[in-house]
Amino acid sequence: MCTFTKFYKEVLLMAKFFWNLRHGRSHAGKNSDPERLCLIQDALAMQEMFLKRKILGAPPDNEYQFLLFVEHNRTYVCTQKDQERMNELGDNAKLFRPDMASSNPPLYVLTENRGGSITYHGPGQLTCYMILCEEEVGIKSPHQIATIIDEAIKDFLSEFAVTAYTTQELCKITNPRIRENLISHGLMNADSKNESSILMAAQGVWVIDRDEAKKIASRGIRRVSHSYPDGTTKHFLKYGFAVNLSTELEYFDRIYPCGEDIQMTTLEQIAQDCPPIHKAAPMMAEALIKSFRKFTKKESHKLI
Repeated sequence: MCTFTKFYKEVLLMAKFFWNLRHGRSHAGKNSDPERLCLIQDALAMQEMFLKRKILGAPPDNEYQFLLFVEHNRTYVCTQKDQERMNELGDNAKLFRPDMASSNPPLYVLTENRGGSITYHGPGQLTCYMILCEEEVGIKSPHQIATIIDEAIKDFLSEFAVTAYTTQELCKITNPRIRENLISHGLMNADSKNESSILMAAQGVWVIDRDEAKKIASRGIRRVSHSYPDGTTKHFLKYGFAVNLSTELEYFDRIYPCGEDIQMTTLEQIAQDCPPIHKAAPMMAEALIKSFRKFTKKESHKLI
């Protein structure tokens, strides 16, 4: 089990919306104590608990949006669409690499109803679960949350002198070696006018390492709608994103991350400095709040 505690920040009394940040115990180095890691089932159960509390809207939870930061045990997570592809296509489902498809994977595989495709969670990776109400936060469209997350991750990485790119920004890179690499891996399409697009499955945050584009953060969101007796409907978002700090990349090498031929990387590989999870979580939370303020035009978002 992972023990969650409150992380307190000063709150302005006039704040309309509040963010409750909770984080688990974490390791101080790459070799994690298994007892300090969070089972993904426990994190998902806590996420569902907070989602139900948000939907019910009982005080004081109607004032809060929730961020849960955890570091997971080694786990592969598939989506329900992945499971359907495996049932239909078998080894051709493009989930596990050829040397893995014919044998049972060495790790627990969990099937979840969220966006995206297969991914890996494990030690050295900062995973954030977000439980929030679109109407309360000020999100105007489901796609806006993707922008908010990506910009927050970019701001977080900039603290370590790392320049990161969204997929839209990746399309604008003119370096021919980077573009050819993306095209050869089936991730980028270029039309006759040389205008580019990145596969939807490759959404997330990328960095450039030795003229190669590598993915450092992935996200998966699910939108839940709930109708109330008074005729109103609210929309809630859950799941979130994961940033590779010192993640063991060999586990990504065994799968097609997000269902595509994507090369992953870590902050540890590309930067001189890489914080442990317990230091990275509050930094990431601050970057998220800053991003929410910017894109929702609501300065009232605060951490408590």
